[in-house]
Amino acid sequence: MDALNVLILGANKYEFIDQTSQRAVKGTSVHYCQLNEDVSEERVGFFPAKVVFPYEYFDTLKGVKFPCLAQASIQLDLSNKRNPIKVTSFLIKDTVAIKM
Repeated sequence: MDALNVLILGANKYEFIDQTSQRAVKGTSVHYCQLNEDVSEERVGFFPAKVVFPYEYFDTLKGVKFPCLAQASIQLDLSNKRNPIKVTSFLIKDTVAIKM
């Protein structure tokens, strides 16, 4: 298992009934940015990404001050050609102070 240093921007939990299938949908979305700048002919800067965890994962983030620095544990999924890197968990390292 490998790891990435990331900035977690925030997280939200959700729960709703899918109107088409009438199935209950719930989970936790965590929004983050990798700390290596994305520079190419078409892009510059940092771009947010989202990973979805089970609904209960939200409880592990209670009390965390956002944004925060974290280490993201990742697995490579070569069957997913669009996004082969899968984040499996976060280890919170430090908070980040934003001055306005």
